[in-house]
Amino acid sequence: MPQQILFIQGGGEGAHDHWDDKLVESLEQNLGRGYEVRYPYMPKEDDPQYKTWKIAIERATHATVRGANRMMGSTYQTNRSANDIPAVGPDVLDLPKPYQ
Repeated sequence: MPQQILFIQGGGEGAHDHWDDKLVESLEQNLGRGYEVRYPYMPKEDDPQYKTWKIAIERATHATVRGANRMMGSTYQTNRSANDIPAVGPDVLDLPKPYQ
């Protein structure tokens, strides 16, 4: 079974389909077949709210196998610690601003 990476998009209009999708494509190409990048849509990306995103991230986390890594943009990280959602793996990687 491939190693899963849960990639949480950044906030802002078009973030999922016009910005962060390029990062996900790059990850998939460069990591190869040994990895599966999961990339769920977050609710109201143009107006991210902590409570609704937290619920969506928790659901996505629970749907991911234990041991998966999570990658998150700063929209969530700015508001709360990554420890605020259930741990599924060893790492939460916060992407630097130019890549969000």
